[in-house]
Amino acid sequence: QLIHSEKLASLGTLSAGLAHEMNNPITVILNLAEMISENPGDEDAVKKRSAQIVDSATRIQRIVHRIREYTHISSQKQRIPMNLNKVIENTLMLVQPQLTENEILVSTSFEKDLFNVEGDPSQIESVVQNLLLNAMDAFDGINDKRKKTIRITTANRDSKVLVTIEDNGCGIAPDAKPRIFDPFFTTKDSSR
Repeated sequence: QLIHSEKLASLGTLSAGLAHEMNNPITVILNLAEMISENPGDEDAVKKRSAQIVDSATRIQRIVHRIREYTHISSQKQRIPMNLNKVIENTLMLVQPQLTENEILVSTSFEKDLFNVEGDPSQIESVVQNLLLNAMDAFDGINDKRKKTIRITTANRDSKVLVTIEDNGCGIAPDAKPRIFDPFFTTKDSSR
Protein backbone atom coordinates (compact mmCIF):
# COMPACT_ATOMS: atom_id res chain seq x y z
CA GLN A 1 0.00 0.00 0.00
CA LEU A 2 2.87 2.36 0.80
CA ILE A 3 4.49 1.76 -2.64
CA HIS A 4 1.09 2.24 -4.32
CA SER A 5 0.56 5.44 -2.34
CA GLU A 6 3.99 6.79 -3.38
CA LYS A 7 3.24 5.99 -7.03
CA LEU A 8 -0.07 7.86 -6.80
CA ALA A 9 1.67 10.85 -5.19
CA SER A 10 4.27 10.90 -8.00
CA LEU A 11 1.52 10.62 -10.60
CA GLY A 12 -0.33 13.52 -8.95
CA THR A 13 2.78 15.69 -9.03
CA LEU A 14 3.41 14.75 -12.67
CA SER A 15 -0.22 15.48 -13.62
CA ALA A 16 -0.25 18.87 -11.89
CA GLY A 17 2.99 19.92 -13.55
CA LEU A 18 1.84 18.65 -16.92
CA ALA A 19 -1.48 20.47 -16.61
CA HIS A 20 0.40 23.69 -15.80
CA GLU A 21 2.87 23.30 -18.65
CA MET A 22 0.17 22.44 -21.22
CA ASN A 23 -2.08 25.25 -19.99
CA ASN A 24 0.43 27.96 -20.94
CA PRO A 25 0.48 27.40 -24.73
CA ILE A 26 -3.22 26.50 -24.76
CA THR A 27 -3.99 29.85 -23.10
CA VAL A 28 -1.87 31.63 -25.73
CA ILE A 29 -3.74 29.82 -28.54
CA LEU A 30 -7.15 30.69 -27.09
CA ASN A 31 -6.22 34.35 -26.51
CA LEU A 32 -4.83 34.77 -30.02
CA ALA A 33 -7.81 33.02 -31.62
CA GLU A 34 -10.12 35.35 -29.70
CA MET A 35 -8.13 38.39 -30.91
CA ILE A 36 -8.43 37.15 -34.50
CA SER A 37 -12.19 36.62 -34.19
CA GLU A 38 -12.64 40.13 -32.74
CA ASN A 39 -10.87 41.77 -35.69
CA PRO A 40 -10.76 39.34 -38.65
CA GLY A 41 -10.35 42.14 -41.20
CA ASP A 42 -6.83 43.08 -40.11
CA GLU A 43 -4.87 40.75 -42.42
CA ASP A 44 -1.42 41.60 -41.01
CA ALA A 45 -2.54 40.99 -37.43
CA VAL A 46 -4.30 37.75 -38.46
CA LYS A 47 -1.13 36.48 -40.15
CA LYS A 48 1.04 37.38 -37.17
CA ARG A 49 -1.35 35.85 -34.64
CA SER A 50 -1.86 32.75 -36.79
CA ALA A 51 1.91 32.21 -36.82
CA GLN A 52 1.95 32.56 -33.03
CA ILE A 53 -0.87 29.98 -32.79
CA VAL A 54 1.19 27.57 -34.88
CA ASP A 55 4.20 28.21 -32.60
CA SER A 56 2.13 27.48 -29.49
CA ALA A 57 0.61 24.32 -31.01
CA THR A 58 4.12 23.19 -31.93
CA ARG A 59 5.12 23.80 -28.32
CA ILE A 60 2.36 21.42 -27.20
CA GLN A 61 3.74 18.82 -29.61
CA ARG A 62 7.18 19.27 -28.06
CA ILE A 63 5.73 18.85 -24.56
CA VAL A 64 4.16 15.55 -25.65
CA HIS A 65 7.52 14.52 -27.13
CA ARG A 66 9.22 15.35 -23.82
CA ILE A 67 6.67 13.24 -21.96
CA ARG A 68 7.48 10.35 -24.27
CA GLU A 69 11.18 10.87 -23.62
CA TYR A 70 10.53 10.99 -19.90
CA THR A 71 8.65 7.70 -20.04
CA HIS A 72 11.33 6.20 -22.34
CA ILE A 73 8.93 5.77 -25.28
CA SER A 74 11.28 7.86 -27.39
CA SER A 75 14.96 8.48 -26.77
CA GLN A 76 15.72 10.69 -29.79
CA LYS A 77 17.09 14.12 -28.92
CA GLN A 78 17.56 17.00 -31.30
CA ARG A 79 21.00 18.53 -30.82
CA ILE A 80 21.78 21.30 -33.28
CA PRO A 81 23.85 24.49 -33.26
CA MET A 82 21.71 27.43 -32.14
CA ASN A 83 21.92 31.07 -31.22
CA LEU A 84 20.40 31.54 -27.77
CA ASN A 85 19.50 35.16 -28.54
CA LYS A 86 17.13 33.93 -31.27
CA VAL A 87 15.70 31.17 -29.09
CA ILE A 88 15.00 33.69 -26.30
CA GLU A 89 13.48 36.21 -28.75
CA ASN A 90 11.16 33.49 -30.14
CA THR A 91 10.13 32.51 -26.61
CA LEU A 92 9.47 36.14 -25.67
CA MET A 93 7.23 36.51 -28.71
CA LEU A 94 5.13 33.57 -27.48
CA VAL A 95 4.65 34.81 -23.91
CA GLN A 96 4.56 38.56 -24.62
CA PRO A 97 0.73 38.74 -24.67
CA GLN A 98 0.59 37.31 -21.13
CA LEU A 99 3.39 39.56 -19.89
CA THR A 100 1.75 42.64 -21.42
CA GLU A 101 -1.64 41.72 -19.97
CA ASN A 102 -0.03 41.48 -16.52
CA GLU A 103 1.83 44.81 -17.03
CA ILE A 104 5.27 43.20 -16.71
CA LEU A 105 8.21 45.01 -18.27
CA VAL A 106 10.87 42.82 -19.90
CA SER A 107 14.23 44.32 -20.77
CA THR A 108 16.92 42.51 -22.72
CA SER A 109 20.63 42.99 -23.15
CA PHE A 110 21.94 40.51 -25.71
CA GLU A 111 25.59 39.98 -26.62
CA LYS A 112 25.76 40.99 -30.28
CA ASP A 113 28.13 38.23 -31.44
CA LEU A 114 26.92 35.48 -29.12
CA PHE A 115 28.61 32.11 -29.61
CA ASN A 116 26.45 29.33 -31.00
CA VAL A 117 25.79 26.46 -28.62
CA GLU A 118 24.71 22.91 -29.37
CA GLY A 119 21.49 21.58 -27.89
CA ASP A 120 17.76 21.13 -28.34
CA PRO A 121 16.12 24.52 -29.02
CA SER A 122 12.72 23.28 -27.83
CA GLN A 123 14.15 22.29 -24.45
CA ILE A 124 15.86 25.67 -24.03
CA GLU A 125 12.66 27.44 -25.12
CA SER A 126 10.72 25.43 -22.55
CA VAL A 127 13.16 26.40 -19.78
CA VAL A 128 13.05 30.10 -20.73
CA GLN A 129 9.26 30.08 -21.04
CA ASN A 130 8.85 28.42 -17.65
CA LEU A 131 11.24 30.92 -16.02
CA LEU A 132 9.32 33.83 -17.53
CA LEU A 133 5.91 32.48 -16.55
CA ASN A 134 7.12 31.60 -13.06
CA ALA A 135 8.49 35.14 -12.75
CA MET A 136 5.08 36.42 -13.86
CA ASP A 137 3.41 34.34 -11.14
CA ALA A 138 5.88 35.73 -8.59
CA PHE A 139 4.37 39.18 -9.17
CA ASP A 140 0.90 38.15 -7.94
CA GLY A 141 -0.38 40.82 -5.59
CA ILE A 142 2.06 43.50 -6.79
CA ASN A 143 0.15 46.42 -8.31
CA ASP A 144 3.01 48.85 -8.94
CA LYS A 145 4.12 48.35 -12.59
CA ARG A 146 7.59 49.66 -11.76
CA LYS A 147 8.10 46.72 -9.40
CA LYS A 148 7.22 44.11 -12.05
CA THR A 149 10.36 43.76 -14.15
CA ILE A 150 12.22 40.89 -15.77
CA ARG A 151 15.73 41.36 -17.16
CA ILE A 152 17.31 38.94 -19.62
CA THR A 153 20.99 39.13 -20.55
CA THR A 154 23.29 36.97 -22.66
CA ALA A 155 27.06 37.09 -22.73
CA ASN A 156 30.07 35.17 -23.96
CA ARG A 157 32.19 33.84 -21.08
CA ASP A 158 35.44 32.21 -22.20
CA SER A 159 34.19 29.45 -24.52
CA LYS A 160 30.71 29.33 -22.96
CA VAL A 161 27.50 31.33 -23.14
CA LEU A 162 25.91 32.83 -20.02
CA VAL A 163 22.17 33.51 -19.94
CA THR A 164 20.77 35.41 -16.97
CA ILE A 165 17.05 35.82 -16.28
CA GLU A 166 16.30 38.00 -13.26
CA ASP A 167 13.06 39.24 -11.76
CA ASN A 168 12.18 41.23 -8.68
CA GLY A 169 9.36 38.91 -7.58
CA CYS A 170 8.96 37.02 -4.32
CA GLY A 171 11.52 34.25 -5.09
CA ILE A 172 11.39 30.49 -4.60
CA ALA A 173 10.13 29.13 -1.29
CA PRO A 174 12.97 27.39 0.57
CA ASP A 175 11.04 24.10 0.83
CA ALA A 176 10.56 24.01 -2.98
CA LYS A 177 14.25 24.54 -3.88
CA PRO A 178 15.31 20.87 -3.59
CA ARG A 179 12.65 19.93 -6.17
CA ILE A 180 13.12 22.62 -8.84
CA PHE A 181 14.79 20.18 -11.25
CA ASP A 182 12.17 17.43 -10.84
CA PRO A 183 10.38 16.92 -14.17
CA PHE A 184 6.94 18.58 -14.14
CA PHE A 185 7.24 19.68 -10.48
CA THR A 186 4.92 22.54 -9.65
CA THR A 187 3.70 24.36 -6.55
CA LYS A 188 0.51 25.32 -8.33
CA ASP A 189 -2.90 23.91 -7.58
CA SER A 190 -3.77 21.37 -10.30
CA SER A 191 -7.10 23.16 -10.92
CA ARG A 192 -5.27 26.24 -12.24
